[in-house]
Amino acid sequence: MLPLDLADVGTSQSGFPSDAGPNSDPLNVGALNQNLNLDLGTISLPLIGTETEGGLLELGEAGALSSYASSPDGQSSVASAGAVGNDGALDLDGIGNGTYGSATVDLTDLLGQAGVDGLTDQIVDELSLQLGALGSTATATGDQATSEYVIADGQLVISSPLVGTLADDLDTALADVGTVLNDSLGTEGALGEVASAVDIDVSVPLVARIQAGGGTVGISGLDAALAEASASLLAEPLVDSSGLVSIDLAEGTISVDLQRIAGADGLNNLPANTELLDADTIGLITGAVTDALGTVTTRVGDILVDDVFNNVGLTVEIPAEVAAIGGLIRADVSIVVDGTLGEFAGTAEGEPTVDIDGNLLGIIDLGDLLDVVLSPLTTQLLTPLQGAVNGLLETATSGLTDTLDAAIQPVLDTLSPVLSGVLTNVVSVTINEQPEPGYLGEESFTVNALSLELLPNADAVNVDLASSTVRAAVAEDPALSVDPGSVQDGEVTTVTGENYPPTTDVVVQLVDPEGNPVGDPVTVTTDEVGGFTTPLTVPEGSDAGDYTVDGTATTGETATTDLVVTNAAPTDDNTADNTEINTEVNTEVNTDVNTEVNTTDNTGENTDVNTTDNTGENTDVNTEVNTTDNTDVNTEVNDADNTAENTGENTDVNTEVNTTDNTDV
Repeated sequence: MLPLDLADVGTSQSGFPSDAGPNSDPLNVGALNQNLNLDLGTISLPLIGTETEGGLLELGEAGALSSYASSPDGQSSVASAGAVGNDGALDLDGIGNGTYGSATVDLTDLLGQAGVDGLTDQIVDELSLQLGALGSTATATGDQATSEYVIADGQLVISSPLVGTLADDLDTALADVGTVLNDSLGTEGALGEVASAVDIDVSVPLVARIQAGGGTVGISGLDAALAEASASLLAEPLVDSSGLVSIDLAEGTISVDLQRIAGADGLNNLPANTELLDADTIGLITGAVTDALGTVTTRVGDILVDDVFNNVGLTVEIPAEVAAIGGLIRADVSIVVDGTLGEFAGTAEGEPTVDIDGNLLGIIDLGDLLDVVLSPLTTQLLTPLQGAVNGLLETATSGLTDTLDAAIQPVLDTLSPVLSGVLTNVVSVTINEQPEPGYLGEESFTVNALSLELLPNADAVNVDLASSTVRAAVAEDPALSVDPGSVQDGEVTTVTGENYPPTTDVVVQLVDPEGNPVGDPVTVTTDEVGGFTTPLTVPEGSDAGDYTVDGTATTGETATTDLVVTNAAPTDDNTADNTEINTEVNTEVNTDVNTEVNTTDNTGENTDVNTTDNTGENTDVNTEVNTTDNTDVNTEVNDADNTAENTGENTDVNTEVNTTDNTDV
């Protein structure tokens, strides 16, 4: 799951037949912390960060990460890395339960190496990728490869001092709202004018007369409400309409939800080699930042109502004099109107309360007096106050909007181009990367759940997370061969088989030219790579011809090869074996024939000689006669039978004739 040169700390390996596996190993965090640095030109950055020392990667619950490799045969291989179980499958349940935690890629140190730190000190001072659990698995069967990957979550976090200044701007704008409200209380303010203009003169028939006017206004809880408003503005992040960007004004950070930027399926199920931070997606990010910051004014308007106007108390006190019994008895009282700004404006539930405070010496019931003042009080105070408070709300909101717009626009104008330049110079993020060829060379396949190219314009270094690589041989058809390829009946040839399934029985059978099995089949078990060698005997007495050898595995795979079968050479047989037989046959069988031939072909004067005695001198004559005159006949006869007389003297001749002429026979 890490670069190949870190294979001893983060990778499992297998190979067939040397180490078929399956092999499964947890990530060796201790080994990762041993002086593993990335050389990035002028700086050397630790690969793995610790509690006391920063680094490129913080791997979350790194000890839970694992790797898996299995090569059960030469034509199949499985590899997995990251958030995977003991069987090599992606551990989706563990990912969902948070078993693996989250990883962080701290890109801050790369800002200086990219040459943008001077430009961005006050604009972007920290940059990081926050990733959920990652895992990948790859499977190869012959020349076909498949893969899966998972990235549980992804956030690009940008710390911007420039964005952080907006929090101060908000506090300033809210303080201005407080100033507006306080100013409205004076005699020349909107609320003060309404209260001071009240002039009431009403009577309770036959009982009393009440005169009131020149009221004063006061508010309560303003500072607390403004503080609450500020806290509310900073407590909830600003989010654009698509949910892509979230801005925390209190922290001055911009978080980009990489799941949303990748599309409907998030970071998973993306096509191979999907570039996450290209020009289009960076444009989406900067647009979403603009949208999110634009929600400030709406947010402020809502908070101004909910946290300020609906919570700040407004009290109007109007001094009044009550005269009774023809003016003989007089008492001073106050008409008190109390409520929140929201109740006066109608933005909150409830209505202001009206009360009379004072001692009427029993002259008249306060309730009766209140009844007579309500109507003029509503006309002269409550209705005008509602309009005045609404005017204040509109003034405060528009003033706040203008102030914030003036603060936000410069931030946007500065931030957008810097974001584009920073991101493209510092890191390139590829999802479901499938480099060609794979990391094991030609005919291998690699999948990286996520690949980071740091300082892409400088081709500095790649860091692959959850990387799995497989390679498998293409399955070849079984094959047979024999050595020697031509054997005499009764002899043995050696049969060699290849490309059969490993450790599988194969039945080897000799088959004659007509397709009939010859002799008993031979059963042999293949080795771990699907090969075997076995002797095969051609049964003695098998006819010469073009035979075949068949090899059929119990799993159905089959192959065949040719074998030539020969018999003993006839010349050798006639020479070695037939001399005595032919001699015997010539001696016993051909007497009459030879006599007849001698009688027929030899002259009369020779008959007596031949009949009476074949002296030594006649031997030559007979031999000559037999040799010369009877050549054709004797040759034919010698092919089949020679006379008894030739037994003695003609043995050598007959033998020669048999040897020479009877070769075919």
